[in-house]
Amino acid sequence: MKRTFFAIFTLAATAVFAAEPAVTYDFEGTTGLPATALKGKGKIEFVDGVKGKAIKMADNTLNLPCPEGVTGEAGSVALWIKPLNWDHSSKEFVSFLFNQNKSVTGRMHIYKYREPDGLGITFWYGSTKNDKLKTVTAYRKANYKKGEWFFFVMTWDKKSNLTSLYYNGVRVTGSRPGRAVFYKEFGDFILNAVPFNPGNRANATVYDLVRFYKEPLSASEVAKMYKAEKPAK
Repeated sequence: MKRTFFAIFTLAATAVFAAEPAVTYDFEGTTGLPATALKGKGKIEFVDGVKGKAIKMADNTLNLPCPEGVTGEAGSVALWIKPLNWDHSSKEFVSFLFNQNKSVTGRMHIYKYREPDGLGITFWYGSTKNDKLKTVTAYRKANYKKGEWFFFVMTWDKKSNLTSLYYNGVRVTGSRPGRAVFYKEFGDFILNAVPFNPGNRANATVYDLVRFYKEPLSASEVAKMYKAEKPAK
């Protein structure tokens, strides 16, 4: 009986103490920014999402204030992405999420690289001043399709000297770049940012359930999130 009780308690504790997001942008106006504040630059359209409404963007951007307690030393970001008129084979950059601090000494960038059938998801992290203090990791086999959702999670942790990139609930790549790479100060996050190199801003993308965490999510937490939220398409 004691063993059974302990097992049940352990499972319950795991569920209760799973990481909670510092903020969630569900684009319903119930969490994160209110719907009336989601204006950004350019036209923003609300469409059906993974859960409730999502935000459709093309030649526009949206500033998301950095949540209190989320720093470059440890954290996670999770979001659902659906390309509408492009896919993994597109030859243009598509910038999903961008962050550069006010002192322009640290940068975080999640994007699709321009190579056809190439870098499906790329994570650029670290110093803007010193190439030795940055890491660029990429997953080439993210074969997402037009009109289908995919789930992306990025985690970083100075203490364990580890970055991890998850695609559809599975860790697919990461790096141990050295603890000096992990800078402390974040700026605001920019959703659907303008790429550095010319990108096709006619590329339309839908985003939903954008979440920021103060700690790195575990592989089991990411897998559970994907399983629980995965839409039919």
